[in-house]
Amino acid sequence: MYGFTYIIWSKFVKVLEDQNIRLSLPNMKLLHSGGWKRLTLEKVEKEEFIKRTAKVFGTNSQNIIDFYGMVEQVGVVFVDCEYGYKHVPDFAEIIIRDFNSLNEVEPGGYGIIEVMSILGSSYPSQAILTEDIGELAGIDDCKCGRKGKYFKFKSRIEKSEIRGCGDTFAEREYGK
Repeated sequence: MYGFTYIIWSKFVKVLEDQNIRLSLPNMKLLHSGGWKRLTLEKVEKEEFIKRTAKVFGTNSQNIIDFYGMVEQVGVVFVDCEYGYKHVPDFAEIIIRDFNSLNEVEPGGYGIIEVMSILGSSYPSQAILTEDIGELAGIDDCKCGRKGKYFKFKSRIEKSEIRGCGDTFAEREYGK
């Protein structure tokens, strides 16, 4: 299944919990993205989202999979591994840039996320400096065994415009 994080939370998880309904979908995998900004405002942490969503759908928490991506870079997604890190696919790159110098940070450093792709050639989407903050968690040494860079999305830059797909839905719904 696929859905926007905020919509899954507000229209399924909370509703099913309120009605004390639990599904039994042990083999279901739920891929979700978009809407974390609104959930952050509601003080819902990623771990809580995963735990409660898995419980409502009757599946293992490892089947609730978050990914990070930009609509401007169709086809490029950074999917969580079982340890909660987002991995960079072979056809993309990510640079976490220092807030002041814009130089690339070392593993363990925080900064502004820049995403790059070799897929888009008909429009200038190859490199996008986002308004998101991330941590470069490491390179080639994730516990899951995957090679390459891996990172964690932390938050939006303070006072940046909410533009994520799930967040714009929440904005229309709440007028915020």
